Amino acid sequence: MDKLCEQETDRLRTALAEQRVIANNAQQTNELLSRLQPTPIPSWIVSSPYTSIYPPTPTATA
Repeated sequence: MDKLCEQETDRLRTALAEQRVIANNAQQTNELLSRLQPTPIPSWIVSSPYTSIYPPTPTATA
């Protein structure tokens, strides 16, 4: 009986440790993503530099 209790305790302890690792990894992933991929906030609005070349302006050919 004592051996069964010990096995059950070991099994529960292992399951708890696995769940803690999973929760810690998820928390760490969320923290890294929030720090590495912050939402960009522009200082001011500017026009795109590509608007002057797309579509290209027609050139006069003689």
